[in-house]
Amino acid sequence: MVARPDLDDLDYTLLEHIGRYRISFRCVMERLFSPGSSLSSRLKKLKTAKLIANGQEGKSDFAAWHLTLSGTRVAAVPKDRAEILKRERSLPEAFKILWLCCIAEPTLTRLDDAHVAQILGDQVITRNRFYCANIEDYRLWRIHVPSDRTSVESVLTKIRLDYGEVRALPLAANLLKARKYGSMILVTKPQRANRFKLHLRESGHDKTAPIKTAVVSAWEERHLRLKEWTHDG
Repeated sequence: MVARPDLDDLDYTLLEHIGRYRISFRCVMERLFSPGSSLSSRLKKLKTAKLIANGQEGKSDFAAWHLTLSGTRVAAVPKDRAEILKRERSLPEAFKILWLCCIAEPTLTRLDDAHVAQILGDQVITRNRFYCANIEDYRLWRIHVPSDRTSVESVLTKIRLDYGEVRALPLAANLLKARKYGSMILVTKPQRANRFKLHLRESGHDKTAPIKTAVVSAWEERHLRLKEWTHDG
């Protein structure tokens, strides 16, 4: 059995971050929590303690780190976060949300299901749904992560149905009325974002039910995009 190392505040911060976003990368964590300093030795310590792992990408500078079962216990998050590699859609979805909150729009933070229920009420459906909050204006966003093959019309129809559910929940309806609730669609190409904007404009979308798009990196392009982002920083 591997002895558990002494963990300091930064260690717990890294574990909480990886648990919140399901996966993360050394370059992202260094930018957020240790600017100008490498986290290589610290991540190695957590890996040796069997609290984190990086799948089949161990030798890559842009390996995706995730929690182990032991790591979920230390980070006090659900144990299924140690199983991220077993679910085909989970990795691309998790990566896009990480990119959104930690690179594209760092004022956003991903919320856990329990936190969402506190905000919207116990009746809200959280399973297989994603929510982020803006820490500057306290706006809650329902995050939609459609595949590039899903039609614009299908995505928007789903969002309009979601707004119907929101209006039926008292706490959520109050947020919507105060313009503190919105829907955000993650896309990987600016051209696709423009198609959503055009469709919304031409269809006369109800502006009291905000819908916006955000361009993020595709999972398949993660190494290239992370390398570019690191160098640009």
